[in-house]
Order: sequence, then C-alpha cells, then structure tokens
Amino acid sequence: MEGAFFNVEARSSSGPSTCMHALQTLRAFYIGTPHSFLFGEFSTIVYAVADHTSTTFNVKGGKVANAVGYILDTLEHLQHDTPNHIRSAMDVYKDMFIPLMTHLLKDPSDETLLTDEGSGAPIVELIPNTAYTVDSLPHCTHLMMKCSFWTDTKMTPLVHILTKCTPQRCQIRSLAGIIYNYSRLHDDVYTFIRSVAKASLLGIYEHSFRPPIAIRREITETFDKMTRDVFLDWMHGEHQQFLFFAVKEYIVYATALIPSLHTVLRRIYKWDDFERVVRRSMDAVRRLLDGNVMVLHGVEQCIKETSRGTTHMYRPRKTTFGRVLLQECERYCETKLLETVHTTFKIEHQQLLYQMLIRAHTPRIPFEWLQCFGVDAKTTQQLNEHETLFRSDGARCKLRTFVKKMDVYLMERVYALGNAFFKKNNVRVFSLPVHVTLLQIKALRNMHNIQNGHKVKGLGDTYVCFQCKQFRGFAVQRCGQRIHNLCAFGHSKVLVDDVTKKVYCGRRFDNVTKKRASQHAEWEDIALAVEKTQKQAAKDVRKANQMERCALTELQHVSLAGNILQFYNSLYTICTKCGNFMKYSPTNFDGNITCGCCVDEGVMFRDIRCMWCQSKTHVSKGIQVKEGKIFLCRTCYKPWIRNASVVLATETIRTGLAEKWKRLQGV
Repeated sequence: MEGAFFNVEARSSSGPSTCMHALQTLRAFYIGTPHSFLFGEFSTIVYAVADHTSTTFNVKGGKVANAVGYILDTLEHLQHDTPNHIRSAMDVYKDMFIPLMTHLLKDPSDETLLTDEGSGAPIVELIPNTAYTVDSLPHCTHLMMKCSFWTDTKMTPLVHILTKCTPQRCQIRSLAGIIYNYSRLHDDVYTFIRSVAKASLLGIYEHSFRPPIAIRREITETFDKMTRDVFLDWMHGEHQQFLFFAVKEYIVYATALIPSLHTVLRRIYKWDDFERVVRRSMDAVRRLLDGNVMVLHGVEQCIKETSRGTTHMYRPRKTTFGRVLLQECERYCETKLLETVHTTFKIEHQQLLYQMLIRAHTPRIPFEWLQCFGVDAKTTQQLNEHETLFRSDGARCKLRTFVKKMDVYLMERVYALGNAFFKKNNVRVFSLPVHVTLLQIKALRNMHNIQNGHKVKGLGDTYVCFQCKQFRGFAVQRCGQRIHNLCAFGHSKVLVDDVTKKVYCGRRFDNVTKKRASQHAEWEDIALAVEKTQKQAAKDVRKANQMERCALTELQHVSLAGNILQFYNSLYTICTKCGNFMKYSPTNFDGNITCGCCVDEGVMFRDIRCMWCQSKTHVSKGIQVKEGKIFLCRTCYKPWIRNASVVLATETIRTGLAEKWKRLQGV
C-alpha cells in the first residue's frame, strides 16, 4: 500500500496552475510549524496522523478516510485566524479532496482504493492534486473586448450573452430563453454557461464566499452526473436571475484581467458599484445553498432583494459634451455666417489652444482659458454650468438655446477650444511591440528596395491635417471587391512650398462658387425655399473658409514605423507584410498587423505576375491547375484555357502557349 501511494505522487500536476500555486503558498506560510506536514505528500500524511474522529467528514473507514477527516478539520480550524490569501488557498486545497470524499462515502475501505484490477488502483485518479478553479473555466476573457458596453452591434452568440449581462438597461428580458436557444445550438455557449453556473455555486472567484466543503462536494457531484438534456431543462426553469448574475460575476472576473478595459470602465462608469452589487448578491446566494442544486430554494428572491435598485449602473451616453458642443455650433453657424464672412480668431491662436491643452491634465474643457482671448468671465461660468448639467442628466436643450444666442465672435472662440479639446482626446500615438516594429521596417525596406545597412530618413513617415481631419497618406482599403491604394506611394492632396519645403493641406471642395438651380417644387413655400438657399450659401462660405484654413495650416508630421496612430475614429499604422499605410481592423489581425489586401491566396501582390510573359499588368486571379494555382495576364489567358472542362496541368498550358494553340488539344 505504501508503494502505491508513492507511485501516485509522481502523477500529480506539475504545471503552473491555481492548485499548485495554492499549495506553494501554504507550504511557504506554514514552513517550520507543526502543521507544515499537512501540505506535503499525501502518502506521508496518511501514515503520520493518529486516529481521529472528524466533524467535517465523519466517515468510518481505513487510514485514507481518517487522514481526509483530519486534514479537513485542521484546515477548518486554521482558517479562523489567517489572512485572506491564505484562507483562499486553503479553500482550493480542500477542494482537491472532493473526488476522494465522494468515493469514500460509497466505499471507505483502503482495500478497494488500493487494489489494482488491471486498469490501475482507484487512488491513482483520486489523489488530491486538482480542483475546480478559475483555470477550469473556458478561455473567454478575450471576448470581453468584443462586448458592446455602449452600442448595439452584430456579434457572435457568446459575445451576445456577455453583452446582455453588462450593467445596461433592460438586459434581462427574455435572457433565459436566449441562453437556452444558444446552448441548444452551440456547444461553446453550453460549455460556458455550465461552467460559470458551477463556478458561481462553488464560489471559486477570488474574495468570494465559499459554501461549506460538504455542500461544495454535493454541487460537484451533481454537475458531474448532470447530462446536457438535464442541464438544459434545469436552465429553462425558474433560474433566470441566477444565470443573469452568474454571467455578471464572470464579467467582473474577466474584466479585471484586462487592465486597460477595467481602467476605462472604472473611470467612465460606476463599475466599482457594479462589482460590489454582483459580489454581494452572489455571496448571499451561496449562503442559502443546501446542496440541492436542482431546486435552489429562495435564490431568485434573494438576488432580487440584494440587487434592488441597482439593475443598471449607468446610462450609456453616445457622445461627450465636447462633441455635443461642436455639433450645436456647426448646426447654428450656417445662419450666423450669413452675418459675417470673415473670421476674427487667428489660426495661430487656435494652434496655441491645442498646444496648451496637450501640456495640461484637464478632464473637462477649461472654458476659463477663453478669458485670455476676450471672453468675459460670466460666459465661461455659464459654459461650465452647461457641461455640469450635461454630465449629470445628458440634457442639451439649454445648451442649444445658449449657442443660438452667441455672436460670431464668441462662437469662433468656443468652437476653437472645443475642437482643440476634442483633438487632444482623439489624436494619440501608441508604440508597438519590438517584433511588430521589426516586421514593419523589413516590409518598408522591401517595398522601397533598400538593402540592410543603408540608412534612410523618413521611412514610414506621413502627414495628417488637423483642420479637415484627414489622413494624407495613401491608406490601403477594400471597397467591396476593389482594393484601393495598394500600389500607391507618397501623399495625397498636399501642397509643398518650394522655398521653405513646408507641406500644407491641398484639399479642395467641388462646386463652392457654382450657382445652384433652385430645386424646390412649385407648391413649396417661398420662405422655406429662401431658407434652404441661405443655408446652402452659408455652407458654401464655410467650405471656402475651410479650404483657406487648410491651405494656411502646415501638416503635422507623423512617423508610423513602430507606432500606431489614433486619428479620431480610426487607427493608422504600417502593414507588416507589404509596408503600405493602412487602417487597423481586428478582422485582419492574424498575430501580426496586416492590411488584408496585399496577400491573395498566399502570394504577395508584388510577386504576382504572368507565368508566361512575366507581365505584372492585367493579371487575372489565380487559375486552378493540377499543381496548384498559376497566374496569367489578359493576353495569355486564352479562351481554350478559360473554357476547359477539366483541370489542366501547368505543362499543358506552357505547351499550348508555346505552340500557339487555337483550341485545346487532347489531354
């Protein structure tokens, strides 16, 4: 029997996991104490403990049952006065004994445990070395970045369920039916729901209250025996509130593993309150458990009472106050510009506001700065009050009335400050990892045919215009089946000063001064037609002013080699395969940042050429042959190749092109 124990110890898990970490923590904490042997090899503990009558696991049996009862009683006693992390590690250690406890309740004798009837002794599988911990949950943490915390978008079933359990309004309606239908059709959803339900009942998350070990054993045994059909029937019962908060508890755990997302949620929304309510509700549920998982007496009512008044923690706001202020100014400036065409606020002062903002930590728009540009203190105080009102309830009616009463002088200054603040929060440069940077540099050198060792300045540099908010490099993009800017170099719509070599924006608006014919119907009111004409004229004046500002504003130089640029609603960087400028899209991420346009069927677009004449122009898509795929230009792609009823060999096509076949010969 002793030899069997020592052979089993060699099979215990040795990889980094929650169970191994818990054991290492307990061994380090109790080293040098009389209890240190409890966290060593189980075979040593079995022969080291004396006969003991357990209150936690009172099963009369052999040495194994006696050792299990002694360990559980001692751990229960030690947990009363220990730090939280040690108490949590002890709970994990106790859970390692659940499979062995379940077997001992059926047959507590040592002889059955240690007898090998040909397939190994039962103790081999029951040795305490694993437990159901957060490591046992499906790997779905990355899906939190795809969840819709703010708006509704198309999503996969699993992401849809996670999104339904975020703290927004009216998310629980029909949740049980949605989860049931998804679990019936999708294995990954079923596995996820079953796992998070078991995790919440056992309380495996950090700082969660755990039910007594006897109840945890009954929960584990119930889930191990529960078939898929039984679980689906149980899920479709009166357990909607429990499932709702079980997924919420997983969201609390998963978001904490993504520091960037967790920081944003805590800063913008009442995420700390949401976490506290979810943990308090689920701890109350776990205190009610009696081991009968199929019934869950009083759980639904308990969750409703503990979470009353906190169904949602925030109202998702579509936009910020700065953006609303800009929208109101743009909407009303069409009529204001009719009064005066010229601008009274210099471009240099607009640029100065932005330079001041990027050097100051200002979570709110500093309207007090406008006093330096001729705005009175009363007006700046009113603007601050409007921002406070918008942050509290999202109202914008009073702001709209205030904007309508502005004159052009005040509106230009308010708009300039709001635009500078909006630009500060939406234009940023982030550094990429070293391995991505090296791939980008390699792609740039291949694109420009620059050998290693040759230094080149300006590789990967581009420009952006802060006036018209346009990216001036040729960014690769796919519009339907067509690919744009794949072979483009340089920058689009820029003006270069021949003397100073400075670069300016060259954007032009069409039909600015062209007279437009009246398009209103005969029955339309004349006053309404005049108003439309005035608005269009104001819009033309605004476009003309915009062109003038673009031509006078120097473009901002940006280096994208090793960086990714957040420019308003898009992310720009360099493709690691072709070296072109690109808009980042998660759909094209394959471990590296790629544009998704430069590789066709595994071949780089620069390497695609006609197999026969080596031309790169008018090359067709890949043609299927016996050896794989080949490419032919429009001239070499003969009708007899196009209309062949069988898959041809490459050698047949070469022979036919060399002999100038008019029709396909016998193959």
